[in-house]
Amino acid sequence: MKSLRKMLVITISLLMFLTTVTASFANTSFADLPSSHWATRHITKMAEERIVSGMTENGQLVFKPESPVSRVQAVHMIFRTLRATNKLKSTENYVDKYRNVLASYNIPEWAYEATAYAWEYNILEGNDLANLMSGEQQVSASRQQVAVYLGKAIDPNPQRSSVSPLTFIDREMIHASAMPYVELLVKNNIFSGDNTNRFNPQNTITRAEMATICSKAYDVLKTADIVVEVPAPVPAPVEEEPNITKKGGTLEHVVIANRTILVRDEEDVMDLYEVPSSAEIIIDGTSRSINALAKGQRVNLTFENSNRLTKIEVNPKENKIEGFIDRIMLGDLYHRIVVGGRTYRVYDDTEIKIEDKTAAFRDLKEDDSVTIRYEGDRAIEVLVDYEYQSFTGILNSGVNFGRYPFRISVRTVGSEIRDLEIHDDVVVRRDNRSADLEDLVRGDIVNIEVRSSKVRRIEATGIDTKQEDKGTIKSITIENPIRLTITNNNDEEVTYIIDNAVSVYLDNERADIYDLRTNYEVELELQNDRVIEIEAKRRGHRNIISGEITRIHEGLNRMIVRPYDISSREETVTVYYNRHTKFVEDTGREIDIRYLDRDDEVIIHGNYENNEFVATRIIVLMD
Repeated sequence: MKSLRKMLVITISLLMFLTTVTASFANTSFADLPSSHWATRHITKMAEERIVSGMTENGQLVFKPESPVSRVQAVHMIFRTLRATNKLKSTENYVDKYRNVLASYNIPEWAYEATAYAWEYNILEGNDLANLMSGEQQVSASRQQVAVYLGKAIDPNPQRSSVSPLTFIDREMIHASAMPYVELLVKNNIFSGDNTNRFNPQNTITRAEMATICSKAYDVLKTADIVVEVPAPVPAPVEEEPNITKKGGTLEHVVIANRTILVRDEEDVMDLYEVPSSAEIIIDGTSRSINALAKGQRVNLTFENSNRLTKIEVNPKENKIEGFIDRIMLGDLYHRIVVGGRTYRVYDDTEIKIEDKTAAFRDLKEDDSVTIRYEGDRAIEVLVDYEYQSFTGILNSGVNFGRYPFRISVRTVGSEIRDLEIHDDVVVRRDNRSADLEDLVRGDIVNIEVRSSKVRRIEATGIDTKQEDKGTIKSITIENPIRLTITNNNDEEVTYIIDNAVSVYLDNERADIYDLRTNYEVELELQNDRVIEIEAKRRGHRNIISGEITRIHEGLNRMIVRPYDISSREETVTVYYNRHTKFVEDTGREIDIRYLDRDDEVIIHGNYENNEFVATRIIVLMD
């Protein structure tokens, strides 16, 4: 009986303990999250599932629902959602495989597992990894970026709907590459717009929004299959491979009016050909019009199906291109890859090698560095070379277009400056969009890919850190680095470091840092806390020169003064005086110009007029 009673007491105690533990998990609450908040239900559920968490502030547990979510945090939460719903493609930990890569991009160690998984399964691709962090700082995630991350995690290859389900007012602002993932998530009620029916793709996503999205994704992944619209199969048209022939010869005559050319072949046989408007004309490797053809040019002619002229090459180069795979497309009769903006067909008999080893089309990946030998748009050989440099840095200056080949200067880890030659066919992207070299701005964070000592690809992210300040020059310290001290418009004395590539303008004319003087009024443009541009004015503004008289030209009303200003690179300054100029001793007594002599120490007040310093008051310092 006693043992039975003892057993009953233990059982009741255990039940009470379990009830207490369950209640503690079920009542996850945050001090800054009222029950009336629109996302409370989702945040509480995700906290209980250990997908999101709060932080302690002043002894209270808070969630900060309106705070931004970084890209690293978004990847981490998506990974936890997949793990909580048993939807991970693998439970293998890929941290050891990518540890060095993650460390090189300053990924926080707490996010290693999630980021390594995302990298392994192409949730993060291309330059995504480099863009998670800006130095040691995490970069905020936009709603569109989260949609792409989550969409790829759920379905890497979603089908676009024939009729888009998106009715957002701002749907045109959604990037084309993100559209399939946004459609997928909207269709499954994971993502939605705001009260004005806007998706706001570029808005920074908040913690409340992220928790809500993870909560909805959790429900869909846990209870049902994702709805994926698969279009009805359409029989692919059978394409007959064109019969391509080539002929060489010399142009004897060009009739531009009716697009006709007369060509003498190797056996001195003359043939007349019509040049269709669709025919490609390449001269010295550059696409040109028929107007550029001329008598005497050596040409290669390409025909399809024996009679249709499709290409004219003048001084043809080897049919070879080097670049990076931008896109891979699967097909039935052949596959396609896009390199440098051009599409090449890859057949079963195309030779593919990776690091000099025979490979298959499925082994190719986007962003692979490749050399393609081709005939027309048909790839004959695809060679993949992984031996190229890739590094991240800060653009030290804009592209130098002053001399060919163009060059770019990048500041890397440890403030090392790398000056690199740019390849003619360089691929440039800025802020995830195609761009030109002219679009790059000093201060951009760049991921540079170099092959054969030339820059082949630039992925840039613009960092808008420009600032301005105005004031009067107090002093210039000539050392390395040069420092400029000004008294700004708030009467604060501020010292700035001058960038090595600073642009200086004096009275709207290009000048040098050494042309500046104390008391000049300046407008400074700063980037990353360094002065990159100075606009200075001296005309009409009061200036002071202190120094020693070295010579007086009374007949010319001018004196030569050696200034004490250490920032001046001029050894002497010519000072003009006239009947309005006052000459005084340091006691205040007025004197005549005749009392001045060589070696006198003077303080001169005046203005610059037409690039000449006109004195209004000259004070002589008496012994």
